[in-house]
Amino acid sequence: MILLPLEIEEQIPLLYSTENYKPENVSVIIKYFYPCGSATWYVTEYSPADKLFFGFAELLRGEGELGYFSLAELSNFKDKYGIGIERDVNFSGCLLQVILNGKRP
Repeated sequence: MILLPLEIEEQIPLLYSTENYKPENVSVIIKYFYPCGSATWYVTEYSPADKLFFGFAELLRGEGELGYFSLAELSNFKDKYGIGIERDVNFSGCLLQVILNGKRP
């Protein structure tokens, strides 16, 4: 699976471009997840030059925070069975405020 297709990459605001916006005005564009656990990443910004995302990362259910994570980090992860991170192809986006309020699409 391609984690970041070009047509989706082009939709993501550049890194730092929404940092002064309120969460109800910031869109989550991509949802990544680990299919064998609860780890989930919600992307709001991206730097194509650095291949660096900003968004909400929840590695344990109920334990999440806003921060940076890299495309390489997500792409290179494989568990002992060879299972990696996937992009939720059914995710159609939402506002960051929804995620911060604990609702998970």
